[in-house]
Amino acid sequence: MNWYADLTECDYFRTWHSSFLRAVGWLDHGNVYTRGTVDPQVLAKLTELHRDALEPCHVMGFHD
Repeated sequence: MNWYADLTECDYFRTWHSSFLRAVGWLDHGNVYTRGTVDPQVLAKLTELHRDALEPCHVMGFHD
C-alpha cells in the first residue's frame, strides 16, 4: 500500500492536478503517526475541505 506523510505532495493519482493535491491521513501499520486529541478547529477545517473535496477518481473495494 502507498503511504504519504501528511501535507506532502500526493502524486498517487498521477494526473495534472497532482502538484496541488496534499496527502492527509494515509496511515500504514509500518509508519509511526501521532495519536491523540484533535483541536476542534482542525477538525472543522478538515470537515470543510472534505465537503468540497476534489475527487479525481472513485475506488471501489476494500483492503485487508
